[in-house]
Amino acid sequence: MKERRSPRQTFIHQRGSFLSPGDKVSPAAPKVLVPEGERQPGDRLEFARWLVDGKNPLVARVVVNRFWQSYFGQGLVSTSDDFGSQGAPATHPELLDWLATEFVDSGWDMKYLNRLIVTSATYRQAARIYFELIGKEIRTIDLLSRMPRVRLPAEQIRDQALAIGSLLKPFAGGPSVFPPQPDSYWEDRDLPGKWVASKGDNRYRKSLYTYWRRMALHPTMELLDAPARAVCVSRRNSANLPTQALVTLNAPVFVESAEGLAKRLLGEALDSKGRLDLAFRLCLGRLPSADEREKFLSFLESHSAPSDLAKWQSLSTVLLNLDETITRP
Repeated sequence: MKERRSPRQTFIHQRGSFLSPGDKVSPAAPKVLVPEGERQPGDRLEFARWLVDGKNPLVARVVVNRFWQSYFGQGLVSTSDDFGSQGAPATHPELLDWLATEFVDSGWDMKYLNRLIVTSATYRQAARIYFELIGKEIRTIDLLSRMPRVRLPAEQIRDQALAIGSLLKPFAGGPSVFPPQPDSYWEDRDLPGKWVASKGDNRYRKSLYTYWRRMALHPTMELLDAPARAVCVSRRNSANLPTQALVTLNAPVFVESAEGLAKRLLGEALDSKGRLDLAFRLCLGRLPSADEREKFLSFLESHSAPSDLAKWQSLSTVLLNLDETITRP
């Protein structure tokens, strides 16, 4: 990663052909972003330092916008991959400027920025659409007037299920891991080698550590809308497909998470009411309503023949597959 002692000469490619070199060019940032007379960054290290210089108006706004998008589904600039003249203008430019300034002044502290957003009154709003907003064109509704419901990304859906079932192994670092996947999936795609499922703690590592190839994601991630690795994306698309329910109901990681949750409930609460309350708090962050409590307790009573573990595993499977469980807030 070191710079060459003698930098490689670089030329403009005429009509994009490297066989037709044009004028020689040297490293530089766009002049529109570098005031007249200011020294241009001459190598990658200087360029990196220039990027995070407080005088740079762009980088902090782009980063802040990405964080905002991850929480609200859409950035203050909706075209998070394009802040140029072809991109969309900011819906709340003053807010974007203030957040960017706070980010820089904090020493580019990402924890501070995330805490600032999630403790704001805007983030803590209800997701309910109020009567006065019904019937209005979506583009005319102030994007800060309510908290939009955003489905969790594929990796978070899997990791959340593991965490709720007390199975997640959060230690950092190490080589990639190989969670179970359908037999012959690897071979059917004509990929080299053989997929051997990891055992022990590696079976329950964070999704971040799951092995992938450019043309083959783990099928659980792929079906839950993780993007293909052949291209970079600044924003993920979410689809609602029947096959996604098959994943969260039948994939080994979710079956094992439901079993883990059932064992956790039986071990941490004394009676059915307490276990149900705990299950709702773990999965949904709230207590069950009176109607929900009645239906779930009735379900448990009607399945008195199976073992306690089997009953609570069935109930856990239902809770882990609720739309509310995999959607924020």
